[in-house]
Amino acid sequence: MTTPILIIDPGHGGTDPGAMGNGLREKDLTLQISTYQSARFHALGIPVVLTRTTDTSLTPSQRTKLVRDSGATYCISNHINSGGGEGVEAIYSIFAKDTLPKLLAQAVADCGQKIRKIYTKVGPGGKDYFFMHRDTGKVETIILEYGFIDHPVDAKKLRDNWKTYAEAVVKAFCGYIGVPYIPPAKPVEKVSIELNGSLLPVQGYLRDGVSWLPIRAVAEAVGATVEWNATTRQVKVNGQDLTESIENGTAYAPARELAAILALDVEWEQATKTVKMKKRSA
Repeated sequence: MTTPILIIDPGHGGTDPGAMGNGLREKDLTLQISTYQSARFHALGIPVVLTRTTDTSLTPSQRTKLVRDSGATYCISNHINSGGGEGVEAIYSIFAKDTLPKLLAQAVADCGQKIRKIYTKVGPGGKDYFFMHRDTGKVETIILEYGFIDHPVDAKKLRDNWKTYAEAVVKAFCGYIGVPYIPPAKPVEKVSIELNGSLLPVQGYLRDGVSWLPIRAVAEAVGATVEWNATTRQVKVNGQDLTESIENGTAYAPARELAAILALDVEWEQATKTVKMKKRSA
């Protein structure tokens, strides 16, 4: 396995729920945020691991050992605050610079959250106060508190915007380590296809207001000839070229363009997200 650049620590877990308030539990939110970030970093080609992937208990020594032994350069320890405050906080080691914590906190703030403070804290004997800084070795660890679970405004922000905050941290971290950032793909909205009053056993999808339909399935349902040129990766229907998009090995075309070639009338039913096509009236 490639040595990770980053280890993400979902704070608390198992028998330790962390902070609770307004119907939320810290351990659930931190795991939700962390697993999302892990998936996004993997998609961007950034080696990353997690201290926990399920609702399991970790002692402080177990948690810090996982960080130390990971081989990672950085650790983001995700947390949700409590105690009556409001806003995002970033806490870093007394032996580290504030560059990365400031960047991460500002990224969350740019999504509409307030910045409460970015700080470090000295413990007894001139050591780090927090064990996640004191006992994680050479790994640069940032404790990121996304908001206050017991503050009603923050709780609503956390419930509604956790994914936005998580993605902002992903983008900021990519910029910090110099890896190109690519936004997540927009969710594909499926559309049903009705042909001459009957639903086809396939679906199309909606992108930027345009319905795209599987070319071969629709064309062959009306007896049209479909040709595929493997060299040019171009589909022809009844000898005619059309705009196409290849998705997971299937060629799709805009519904109206495909309908025109097949001599079909087409309409869009918004309520059911259905493309309705029928033989063109004489």
